[in-house]
Amino acid sequence: MVTRILFFKALWGMSEGATLRDKFHAAKEAGFDGIEAAIESWNPDEVKSLCAEFELKFISQIFPETPEAMEQGIRLSMKAGAGKIVSHTGRDKWSFERGCELFRTALELEQKHGVVIAHETHRRRMLYSPWSTARYLEEFPDLRLTLDLSHWCVVCESLLDDVPDLVDLAQHHAIHLHARVGYEEGPQVPDPSAPEYRRHLEAHERWWDALKSKRESDGTRELTITPEFGPPNYLHTLPHTNQPVADLWKVNLWMRDRLRDRWRLP
Repeated sequence: MVTRILFFKALWGMSEGATLRDKFHAAKEAGFDGIEAAIESWNPDEVKSLCAEFELKFISQIFPETPEAMEQGIRLSMKAGAGKIVSHTGRDKWSFERGCELFRTALELEQKHGVVIAHETHRRRMLYSPWSTARYLEEFPDLRLTLDLSHWCVVCESLLDDVPDLVDLAQHHAIHLHARVGYEEGPQVPDPSAPEYRRHLEAHERWWDALKSKRESDGTRELTITPEFGPPNYLHTLPHTNQPVADLWKVNLWMRDRLRDRWRLP
């Protein structure tokens, strides 16, 4: 059984002008278990210090396109005390052979540094589609994933009804979840609580339920989740005003709390 499900707050989209301390304090007050952030945007020593002060865990994001960048991102993540690394690995336009070289390096660096890397299913990256991901997982069965199927909804322009086997494969390798609801034409519905997006929400929840069940059945100790609805231009805005159509902070809290209620979590 999964003994704990931990919810992380992404720094992406939090109030501009607020200090890093303010953001950590807000996440702690809202009841999150940790912070997820792109480590190259922050001072790793400050991140580590604030995590200790507020008793928050840390998941680092890196964006490597070379072995050198991969190692540098790992070192910064370790310096910040990251328990897990989310990697936006490579580029979609690369050949399979070039992609294999970077994934091979990533697995070697995991062993070398004793870190956990979860490669994200993300547009523009090597795992941008169900088919590219399946091909790499066949070549590297030890790869672990950050599951964000909102991106695949856009790439496939569907709710993935015709690739359930490939969704299942990705779930088997996923150790971290970005809980954002996508739709056929975009990676983020404006507000997942809106009734017009109910079928999109329910499709994602079925995928997330399956992921949770898989991790429970294999005895994984923790499943980490980041509600990752982002700011404009991910979040829709009104024409001519650039005003967001929803409150991003409330949307991410709603998504977390809905999962807590759905799974009867404390």
